[in-house]
Amino acid sequence: MFATQYLVDLAGNGMFQHNFPAIAGGWHLHCPLGSLVESYTFTDGTAFSYTDPRYNSQNITQNRDPRLGFTVISNGDRFKNLRYISHPDSTLSIDQLTTTKQATRTGYGLRKFNAENFSGNLQNSEQIFLLFAMLRYY
Repeated sequence: MFATQYLVDLAGNGMFQHNFPAIAGGWHLHCPLGSLVESYTFTDGTAFSYTDPRYNSQNITQNRDPRLGFTVISNGDRFKNLRYISHPDSTLSIDQLTTTKQATRTGYGLRKFNAENFSGNLQNSEQIFLLFAMLRYY
């Protein structure tokens, strides 16, 4: 496993800056894909479908595996007690789904691994993140 290390003012950890949505001062560099959101089943374990009557386009976590809401932020959710608005028609939102702003490219943001109670410098965080476990086969 690899970890991002931290030394005060020498080797800051800017992962919160990279991952937080714009409404919380972040750059929104890592956005979950729709295919990830679609992979979460309904609460009874059946596969997700947009045509299923349990699907609620206004609240995509309703009737879904609860881990979805702990993993992603979607349009209308709260992050750091701020309303996350990513709808493409929401031109006044800094988190609008677009390719012309420093905002989401998928309509979703990361909730997992982002500490909503963090109040420090987003570019100089003491948080340690386990990034990736890599296996190499020869």
